[in-house]
Amino acid sequence: MRLRTTRPLKMSWILRGLRYQSPELRGALFYFFVFAITGAYEPFLTVYLAEMGLDGKEIGVLSAFFPLMSLVAAPIFSRLADQRGVHRAVLVICLAGQAIGLGILQIPKTFLGMLPLILVYAIFRSPIQPISDSLIVRMAIRHNLSYGKIRQWGSVSFATVSLISGIVWKLMGYEWMFFAASVLSLLVIIPSLWLEPHDQEEQRKKSVGRGSMLSTMKNPLLLVLVLATFLVGAALGIGRTFESVYINYLGGNRQLIGAFYAISAYSEIPAMVFARWILRRLNGKKILILAYTFILLAYIGYSLAQEPEWMLLLVVLKGVGFGLFFVTTVGLIDEIAPGHWKATAQSVVVAAGWGLGPLLATLVGGVVFDVWGPASVFLVNAGLVAVAIILFLATRFPKKEAQPEISIQ
Repeated sequence: MRLRTTRPLKMSWILRGLRYQSPELRGALFYFFVFAITGAYEPFLTVYLAEMGLDGKEIGVLSAFFPLMSLVAAPIFSRLADQRGVHRAVLVICLAGQAIGLGILQIPKTFLGMLPLILVYAIFRSPIQPISDSLIVRMAIRHNLSYGKIRQWGSVSFATVSLISGIVWKLMGYEWMFFAASVLSLLVIIPSLWLEPHDQEEQRKKSVGRGSMLSTMKNPLLLVLVLATFLVGAALGIGRTFESVYINYLGGNRQLIGAFYAISAYSEIPAMVFARWILRRLNGKKILILAYTFILLAYIGYSLAQEPEWMLLLVVLKGVGFGLFFVTTVGLIDEIAPGHWKATAQSVVVAAGWGLGPLLATLVGGVVFDVWGPASVFLVNAGLVAVAIILFLATRFPKKEAQPEISIQ
């Protein structure tokens, strides 16, 4: 008689088991690993470029590829995903392309050498946010979950990894951050496969009588939302490009830069966790005005900073504002867009806020940085956010649209 032996625990069984865990856990794991990638390199990328000897205009040109591809590539990939219902497949392809792009970014040491590689990398990176947001928002609504509580794990991850990376890259050198981010991009493919696909029947029912994407874009709330997101996204784009360089300019080191981005991300978490509570007391329009005001105050403070440590206090305002801004914006888009246009609608707003706005503003920001100095960059940011606030204050929406029920909160 053969004795039955205990089979060793296989990794495939673990992965299969995790796949059937709660949708909230699956969405949280995806955001956790995706933002770990960003935290490993993004806070230090412009400093790395500056240490290579690039000037403000060259850094601005390279940084412009990210918003440019959010404007060009993200809507194309997102529309393909919506038309064919292949959101997860497109997401996997983009994650694999991002892994390859990050892996080879450490090779060139000149502006011309970095130019084509950052372009290719930006193409694959740009669709990841709108497609994954669309999948996780739908999953949250389907299971009556709080999207903000799922998204908060991205902020936790970004903050923690940024803080650790500031210490690690000081010891090992910036080149290692590209390798670490590349490996994480490959690993995040696994949780991307656990995300639930769009319910095609649900989309069909919700799309009846809702018209085309063009008619959807005529919605006054969506139009104002796109324009305001364009302005705020332009300010945030300049900030992401020059914040770490500014801290370095004020005398801060790599650990302080890591701490700055960690505090920024941790500050987003309360706004995301308590988004449902806030929405019971304020409508979407008022929340966005409040969020923009926090960001405005932060940028004014940046321009007045005399010591790098001041930035650690001021970034709390920006973090709280961004948390409210992001969750509310994603929720409003999902409420407005028909089922078969949701990923595309997300990509349109991403194209405005993380594409066209930062593309134009980052190029201008590089010139402002070189000509008038680093502090002037953040005065420009404050002006852009102020215009967005005025836009919302000056616009009256129909009662039904002024107080939308953002069900994902």
